[in-house]
Formats: sequence, structure tokens, C-alpha cells
Amino acid sequence: MKYLFLVVLTLICFGIVVGCTLLRPHMPSYTPEPFPELDGKAFAALLPWKEHPDLGSYLIIYDLENLKTVKRIPLEGVSSFLGYCYYWNGKYYFQSIKFDFGHSWITSRFLGVVNSKDGKVKYLDLGSHGHCTGITQDGKMYILGGFSGKEEAIIVTVVDAEKDESKVKYYKPSCIAGTFSDLGTNYINPASGYAYFWEEYAPQTRILRFRTSDDALEEVYNFGVEIQGISGAVSEDGKHLYIAINFPNVLGTATPSILNEQNVLVIIDTEKKDIEKVVDLPSPEWLFGVDIPEKDWATAWVAVYKDWVYIPAWREPDVTKGIIFKYNVKTGEFAKIDGELPAMYSFDIIGDKLVAVTSYGTREKIMVIDLETDKILVKDQSMWDQD
Repeated sequence: MKYLFLVVLTLICFGIVVGCTLLRPHMPSYTPEPFPELDGKAFAALLPWKEHPDLGSYLIIYDLENLKTVKRIPLEGVSSFLGYCYYWNGKYYFQSIKFDFGHSWITSRFLGVVNSKDGKVKYLDLGSHGHCTGITQDGKMYILGGFSGKEEAIIVTVVDAEKDESKVKYYKPSCIAGTFSDLGTNYINPASGYAYFWEEYAPQTRILRFRTSDDALEEVYNFGVEIQGISGAVSEDGKHLYIAINFPNVLGTATPSILNEQNVLVIIDTEKKDIEKVVDLPSPEWLFGVDIPEKDWATAWVAVYKDWVYIPAWREPDVTKGIIFKYNVKTGEFAKIDGELPAMYSFDIIGDKLVAVTSYGTREKIMVIDLETDKILVKDQSMWDQD
């Protein structure tokens, strides 16, 4: 009788589980199909399934030539908590992180890969989550995790995009509170051989890089003082790193002294591992048409196209509107892109287009600028739009 009761109870529980599974909403079915014609001409983002954001996401593929969304790939069970995607050689990578906020732990964590050659989706182990260096042209990506008390080091997931393999490594920060952070979104990282990032919340902010041949860690430059809110980008040939610094974020006395006085663009020679030049950015009157204190405006993001370094800027405290200006590294010329622009939450160059995500939280809107003409092609378009 006892065993009969256990069998019945087991069948009831099994029925409940199956019933709940059948009743739970499911995303539309997905039949993988290739889309290689978009390689290098599209932008991807991970957006929540609007009807049931806790149950899945869509990988949105936005065509930068025809300026419209052309694919919406349903990914059931994938979280869009981190919506940024990264591209390499026809493959799109994204992080899926699910949290149990009630108990403060991670319930699932993996790295997704969508291959445009066949449209198939695969999942890799993700030992850490968070900031990402982007993928270098030679196919290496580093996901910068948190501090491991057990290892007394920062957890980094190293991804080999050629083999679609991942492994976990540990790197020592300069101090117990230090963490590693990306320099920018770096959807497509133009350099080979090195992946750049920086160390924050440390007494001396350092620019660092992973050597992709053996994943070794190298220091590129030590500012000798704590600096917060750094953003930057590497040149196409990898020989220079361009870093925007807002002087109110310099927490101490820095060298050169201009870092303590002005919002600047720092140019680092990556071969000599030293500052080549510090450029005082234009006056707020030139940027915004009004004369305001340096502390009342700031920069964010940096991207490089040919000889031009593109930088968005906004006035404090209204960060919902801004402008984009650019600096020519050969002539020293500054120029502006006409028009007031919405707030930008990512900032990448793909081919001859500058692409920015312009909505907060859901990352549903996009802006596209033609870098050959500096014409704004799309200012604030929903990424859900599709024929």
C-alpha cells in the first residue's frame, strides 16, 4: 500500500509539472536559416520578449544598408539582462544571465552564439558575466567578471571565436577593490593581437590589455591616480588608443596637469606604452552654444573611423540630449555633427556607419549615421520594426 501511494504521488507530481509546462507561454518556433548576406552590414541587439520578458528574448538583426530590422530570432529561456551583442566572422555572441533577486544568486548563465552561415544557435559555458572587451579581429573575446574571494583574483571568461570554445582564467588586480571594465561597447573590435580594457576603483587607474596569443595580461599605461568613467577606442591599426576623460572624474592630482583642468582626449601610443598627446577638447560654447563651466558638461563613448575620433557629449544635469563631435588625428581639426541627438547607451562603428542605441532599459531604439557624409540616416527608430 505504501509503495502504491508513492507511485500515485509521483504520477500526480509528474502530471502537475507537465501541465504547467504545457500551460506556460512559449515563443514562436524558430527554423534556422542562413543570412550571410548581412555579415558586416548589420547590427544586433538582444531585446526582451515583450509579452513575457522573463521567459525569453529576441535577437534583433538590423540591416544597416536598408535601415530596417530584417530578422527577429526567438530565443526561449534567454535573458536580455545584458542586451549587448558582439560580432565576429558571421557569428553573433550574447550573454544570458538570470538572477534570483530574492536570494541574490544566479540561476543560469551562458554565452549564446548565432551563426549566420546556417542560422543555428549554440550555447557555451560562461564562467563570468559583465563587461566585455568585444571580439578582436583574430577572434578573441574576454568577459570581465567579478572578484573571486577564493582565488583572490578577477574571473575572466576567455572566448575563442574561431573554435567556439570558452575557458575561465583568473587575473590579479592591483588592489583588492580593483575591478576590470571595458573601454566601450566594441561591437566589432578593429584590432588584432590585443584586447584593451581598464582597471577601475583602484588608487592608480591602469590601461591594460590581454595578449590574444597566450591570454597574458599587460599594462599599457598607469595614470598614477584614480580616474572614473573612462571610455575609449583603439585605432584600426591597433597602434593608438584614444581615451576621453572628464576632469571631475580625476580623483587626485594627475600628470600631465591638464587632466586636472579640462575635459580631454588622451592619445596613447600602444607600442611605446606611453601618452603621445593630450588634446584639450573644444569649449562648451563651441559645443553647445552657451558658456558653462567645464564641470557642467561631460563626454561619453569614443569610436574611431579612419582619421576621425567620434565623441558624444552632453550638458549636466540634462543627459537625455546631446551632440556628437569629432577630432581629426592628423590635422587637429574639430567638427560637429549637426543637430541635437537623443541620449546614447551604446556607441559603435560598423563599416562606414556609426550606430547608437538610444532608448533606456529596453534598448528598443537605434540611431544610424553615415560616416562618409556625417548625415543622420535614422535618429530614433524602433528596432522592433519589421516588414
